[in-house]
Amino acid sequence: MLLAVLLPIAACSRDPESTKKAYLARGDHYAGQNKLREAVIEYRNAINVDGRYGDARYKLGDTYERLGDARNAYREFVRAADLLPDRDDVQLRGAQYLLLAREYDHAKRIAETLLKKNPKSVVAQVLLANSLAGLKDLTAAITELETAVELDPRRVDTYLTLAAYQAVNGNQTQAETVLRQAIKTEPGSVEARLGLANLYWASGDLAKAEALLKEALALQPAHVVARRALATFYLRSGRAEEAEAPIKAIAESSRTVADRLGLAQYYLSTKRSAEAIPILDVLAKEPKGQVPASLVLASWDYANGRREEAHKRLDELSTKEPQNARVLMLKAQFLGADGRFDEALGRGQAAAAADPRLPAAQYVIGLIYLQKKDPAQAMKAFNEALKLDPAFTGASFQVAKIQLTSGRADLALPIIEDVVRKQPGYLDARLTLVRALMARGDVGRAEAESSTLVAQVPRSADVYALAGAVASMKKNLPAARAAFTRALELDSNSIAALGGLVAIDIASKRPADAQARLAARLASDAENPAVLDLAGRAYMSMGDAARAEQAWRKLVQVQPGNMAAYAALGRLFFSQGRLDDARRELERSVERGPNDVGAHTLIGVILQMQNRLPEAQKAYERTLEINPNAPVAANNLAWIYADQNANLDTALQLAQIAKSQMPESPEVDDTLGWVYYKRGLTTLAISSFQRSVARTPANPEYLYHLALAHLKNGDKVKARESLENALKAKSNFQSAAEARKTLAGLG
Repeated sequence: MLLAVLLPIAACSRDPESTKKAYLARGDHYAGQNKLREAVIEYRNAINVDGRYGDARYKLGDTYERLGDARNAYREFVRAADLLPDRDDVQLRGAQYLLLAREYDHAKRIAETLLKKNPKSVVAQVLLANSLAGLKDLTAAITELETAVELDPRRVDTYLTLAAYQAVNGNQTQAETVLRQAIKTEPGSVEARLGLANLYWASGDLAKAEALLKEALALQPAHVVARRALATFYLRSGRAEEAEAPIKAIAESSRTVADRLGLAQYYLSTKRSAEAIPILDVLAKEPKGQVPASLVLASWDYANGRREEAHKRLDELSTKEPQNARVLMLKAQFLGADGRFDEALGRGQAAAAADPRLPAAQYVIGLIYLQKKDPAQAMKAFNEALKLDPAFTGASFQVAKIQLTSGRADLALPIIEDVVRKQPGYLDARLTLVRALMARGDVGRAEAESSTLVAQVPRSADVYALAGAVASMKKNLPAARAAFTRALELDSNSIAALGGLVAIDIASKRPADAQARLAARLASDAENPAVLDLAGRAYMSMGDAARAEQAWRKLVQVQPGNMAAYAALGRLFFSQGRLDDARRELERSVERGPNDVGAHTLIGVILQMQNRLPEAQKAYERTLEINPNAPVAANNLAWIYADQNANLDTALQLAQIAKSQMPESPEVDDTLGWVYYKRGLTTLAISSFQRSVARTPANPEYLYHLALAHLKNGDKVKARESLENALKAKSNFQSAAEARKTLAGLG
């Protein structure tokens, strides 16, 4: 019996053709029994015998696809297409994966070859259209799809693709016509109705969208995609109660982990944790549900103040799955929310290392850098996420926000427009679009977008506050007042609405009303830094210096690292000619409260303004004895040391302390750059000065310092450019004479 088994194998080993076919047959047998891992082994054995065995590669690709391994499926299908040029089915499969991999030229060549063989192939025609769309030639893609519709007028998928390209190309009317034709051609098509519903939804016609979604479900009440679409529509329209029925029906009919998890998440979002937790507890005991359900439970724990339980749950998961990127990402987010930014960053980077192709890991890293107040590193992480997934709208949105807050509205606008086009229900993105339009000065379009938002999201305080800001830009004060008032009715804590109403009161010559508003808010929220800052600026604009001083003094007590508040107080004292009086009054204050960091720091600021640097130095040193991490004192003392070429090691430590506390401050970056410059670390100095200039591009001192660093680095071209920009920004700034002298020395 042993010889009977072994002899055929020995014979096959001498005949590669028979051997590879035997492996292929065994692979087919396993694949038919759904033993996919075993099938992979047999197909690979066949390929090891003959690397050009196209049938084995094609079947291996199909098995990988069934396993959900798209990367390996892509490799095998494309290789099979190269080896089997006469198999149209293989060519199409390979081309479809080429499209997914964004290899549009290669897919286009395959489509054109197939069409030469069979000009009436609708599938090849659609493949060519999708390839052209990928190559940004939407007009040609639309033409090819129109031909495909003529070849097979009953193929609904073609209509849907054609309508999508028409919509992306800005042809909403044509897109609607195409979808109406699809419904006329196939009256029972749920997909055509869903496509038309999405078109109306994107254009803001919610009534028509809802009617079509209900019509689709009437045709097929158990249609999962239609149920999901209707549920999503209700959720995004603020009608969460109506979303329950379709979500519950999906979960009960499918019983999959994903759909039961979706029902639990719905219950959590509607504050019905008593119904959600039992579902999650059951899922967490199932092999496929353990990780996703535990992640949701941990998030719920954390959001409800059960931080220790949330961390413990994740730590237990990490013990079982130490390389699970999603577990690592959530842990990173919790640590970031705890203010443990370095630990959070470590977990985020571990998630990216565990799955280098996971864009969400880079996204989490970007969010942590934003928490660390480091927008430059955040931008790098978000761009890395977009390299991995160019359609990642969340990352695009964050990039747009960073560009906008950095004063680059021209760069932000096209990005945020694309996000809104892809996700019209994304409220934060639409609010950011209005802000970008305002920053660009496009008030007309900002007003139109804002009005649409008010109609679609009538319960949002943020929407009304932004509508008030747009009306204020148009000098329509009655409309602005009404919008801000409505915002405060919806959210009594809205700083934007309060600030808008105060500004209108002042502009309308009604300072008493403005003061009454501020007094009422300060009485109920006396230590809110945003309220105190608003009060200081508002009182100053009304000429009430005493109350402005009171607000800013309170602000530096509440927020000792608020450099802008110190600067505002310094300017106030200087404008009143009372630097000495203010300093003496502060000195009496620290006698009563010797550990008042804000008062000690402000004494140093006043002395520095008076150019009494030795005394300012002592004041800052005293501040740091009380609090070694006091950021403003650390920054200013580092500058004094560096400017005197003294204690440069200590200066660097102090500047780094200030940077850790105020990572977005251009003043701190300038100080850090100055310390690096004095220590001869020119490359680091340039990097720090560039960050200062990026945040305040019109500050001549920062530009001058950057020029000096470029010059020390041997780059005269960049030094000249920075010097010229400094003098253009302000011809008589403090270092203007030295800047002109340096510029003249460049020849």
